[in-house]
This record gives sequence, structure tokens and C-alpha cells, in this order.
Amino acid sequence: MRRTVLLALAVGLAIGGIFIGLVVAGAIGGGNSKEPAEKQALETAQARTDATVQAVAHAPKDSNTTPVPTRQSCPIDTSTMKTQVFTGLIHQPPSSPIFDEITLLNEAGAVGSDGVPYSLWFGVSKTDSQQGVIVVWQGVKDPCAEGRTSLDPQKYLVPFKASRSTLTRIDASTVTFQDADGGTGQFNYVNKAFSTAASQ
Repeated sequence: MRRTVLLALAVGLAIGGIFIGLVVAGAIGGGNSKEPAEKQALETAQARTDATVQAVAHAPKDSNTTPVPTRQSCPIDTSTMKTQVFTGLIHQPPSSPIFDEITLLNEAGAVGSDGVPYSLWFGVSKTDSQQGVIVVWQGVKDPCAEGRTSLDPQKYLVPFKASRSTLTRIDASTVTFQDADGGTGQFNYVNKAFSTAASQ
């Protein structure tokens, strides 16, 4: 704050010096000989400005300034989180255009093998009812230190066609899903990879 005030004062003094220099040069020089006097006044004013700016730049720092706080830490206690698959839709999904493209069927909440909380939704594409879709919304371990609470939701297309699949189970970082015909598949939501295709 003090440095800003000193810099503003320096600029004000420089502008005032230029104005006075021009007025004095005009009064002394008179007639047609203004140009050399104006140039000299401008050079003098510029030298004053440079000297003031240098003095402000090297002025002692104000010891009363408040230090910039570092980011605090507020790690999420995942030991209180329950990993489970819900039979329907329990929570409102985050605002994202991804959810406009999908008819959601059920959801799950889990803590991955990486210690990060996840929300998962399973549904089908609105343009192809045979195309299953898994949406992964990855949280963060320490929202305060990372400056955010989650990453953007990401969608993953089931690699085989199936009718009305739903999430049925979570083991470690893998969810199992099943279609209406009894076929199953698995998806590792931490590595974002399907590990099996449909089987009966």
C-alpha cells in the first residue's frame, strides 16, 4: 500500500514538474525560441521522474504489511464415506451438458484405491437406447490445498451394446454392471478402463 502511494506521488510530481517546466521555458524563452527550452524542460522533468521512481523502488519495505496467506489444508475424511450402489437416483448430478445426453438409471458412491472419492452414474444414451454410458465424477483428496472440490464429470461408453444396463456391485475400484438380458461387464473407475466385455 505504501509503495503504491509513493509511486502515485512520484507520478504526480513528474507531471507537475513537466507543467512548471513548460510554463517557465515559455516565459524565459519567449517568441520563436520555445522549442529548445521546451525540450530542456521535458528532459529535466523526465530526470526528476526517473529519480523519484528509483527512490520509490529502493524505499524500505513496510513492515506492517500482512503476509499473503498460504493455502490451508482440509483433507476429506474418506473413512466416513460409504461405498455403495444405489437402486435408483439418489443425488442430483452436477451441472454438466454430459447429463443432457443420457437417461440416468442408477448411481454409486465410492472411495477408489487411490483414496479419492468418486460419484458414478450409469445410464443409456438418449440417441441410442442400446448404448450404455458410465459417468465418473472424481473428487479430490484435499479441496482447500487443491483449490477445487472435484474434476469435471467424464463419460465412458460401454464397449458393447446392451439393453438398460445398471450398476450392480463395487469391488475395490471396479464397478460391475448388468444388462436386462443378464450380460455383465466391469469398469475400473480409477484407471478409466473396461476390463471385460459382456458375458453370461
